[in-house]
Amino acid sequence: MNNNDLFKKYINNELSKSEETEFYSRIKNAEMDPEILKDMDENSPFLVFGECETDRHTQTELFKKIEQQITKKNYFKIFLKYAAIVIPLLLLSVTGLYFLKNDWRNNEFEMIHASKGEQLFLELEDGTKVWLNSDSRIWIPGKFGKKNRIVKMEGEAYFDVAKDKDRLFQVKVNEMVIQVHGTKFNVLAYEESKTLEVSLDAGSIEAILERTGDSVTLTPGELIKVSKFTGEYQKQFFDPDKEHSWRDKYLVFSENTLEDVMIQLSKRYDFKYRIVDEAALTYTYTMKYKDEKLQTIFDDMQMISPIKIEHNNNIIEIRLK
Repeated sequence: MNNNDLFKKYINNELSKSEETEFYSRIKNAEMDPEILKDMDENSPFLVFGECETDRHTQTELFKKIEQQITKKNYFKIFLKYAAIVIPLLLLSVTGLYFLKNDWRNNEFEMIHASKGEQLFLELEDGTKVWLNSDSRIWIPGKFGKKNRIVKMEGEAYFDVAKDKDRLFQVKVNEMVIQVHGTKFNVLAYEESKTLEVSLDAGSIEAILERTGDSVTLTPGELIKVSKFTGEYQKQFFDPDKEHSWRDKYLVFSENTLEDVMIQLSKRYDFKYRIVDEAALTYTYTMKYKDEKLQTIFDDMQMISPIKIEHNNNIIEIRLK
């Protein structure tokens, strides 16, 4: 039986004992079978940590091995092909990697999208509150598990997590897993950005960096900034008025690069842009607005730095004067 047939039977809970043994043997070694990885890529919305007693660092390493071998550009392509099934990881022994069927197997997932120029507020079934910034997405299970509460997101979101000492709340974003029980924090992870930022208002969070295996604990007033290219990170203090004011419709920039400013403006005002002269990327901006017209912001930027912002066939072009 080929890998695809085995995987489909596994998803539908139709494997016989002999087929199940064969299936596990194909995914057991650390190198993994490329064909079954392809099938996993095509049939799974995303991978998450299972509810198990294993060492967290070991889980992180296993997750990283699988994720590195699956073609990332197709990683989230098919969202609900098989009733939105999630395959959690479970280490049954030091050398054995298995996939366990648990509460997530038959869970339905909902993807909520805040369009460009839009912001959304939602409350999850456990009482957790989430604010989504413009052009952001969150994937939510129909029902959380018995030992954890897992969501996935991209873009920017603010979480006010309901306290639950028996169930971790986990946010999967890019190559990071954020773990908390009850706390308030912001995640900034737009696809175009070169960094991933997590900033904490209250409580405590643990950020697990899958690429390096590092685990970083944040206390209130601290943020972590992670390079998407190298996995290197910096921990520093932050100004909550700057980091989280977007929930109150403010746009606040404090020594932000031109690229960072344009990413945020394009999300809020829904436009496409192109930076013609790369030398313009060296300029930074400190500004604060609420419900301001886009042209007013552009006028201020052109006063602050020697750049010219022009419309060209529905694209905003930025070049040096």
